[in-house]
Amino acid sequence: MPRTPIQYQQMKDERKLSILESALFLFAQNGYDNVPMDSVCQRAKCSHGLVYHYFKNTRQILDELLKSDTYQNVLNSLQNFDKSQEIYSQIESCVKTFLNLLKTSKTEICFALIILDNKEKKSLYDNLVKLVAAGQKDRTVAAGQPSDIVDTFYFFIKGVYLTYLSKRRPDVKAPSLDNIMQIFKR
Repeated sequence: MPRTPIQYQQMKDERKLSILESALFLFAQNGYDNVPMDSVCQRAKCSHGLVYHYFKNTRQILDELLKSDTYQNVLNSLQNFDKSQEIYSQIESCVKTFLNLLKTSKTEICFALIILDNKEKKSLYDNLVKLVAAGQKDRTVAAGQPSDIVDTFYFFIKGVYLTYLSKRRPDVKAPSLDNIMQIFKR
């Protein structure tokens, strides 16, 4: 029995989604700059021609991912914390949000990793550096270069996220908030 136009459209949508999901995982694991189109094709189990039918390059795939509602939701959750709180509490709230993402889907963790690596979306990083600097002024945050403290946190949380995505250690528990806050404590 021949396929209907609706069935053909469903197949096209499923293929495109498979390409996007494959690229999302690769971008999260390796960083966008380190993912060639060949890797996307292999992971999506699609021919180059099919992938290029939907996207002319990996940048176009990334742009499509960054338009998704899930990406926007993750970005908003990471950027929105109560600014009326004291500085240290704001930092703690931000760290809690990063930890809470471990209780969500792998897709959201992938988007969080992309946000952490996205050079064009440095506002989250810059805001955290400003919070650390303000916390140092009111003597609630550890001394040191604020960007170094934030980098340490970023490297740590990226490692935790990548461990969760790799499935190599399914028994790994999420680090406690208190332990992570030691990065910032005075």
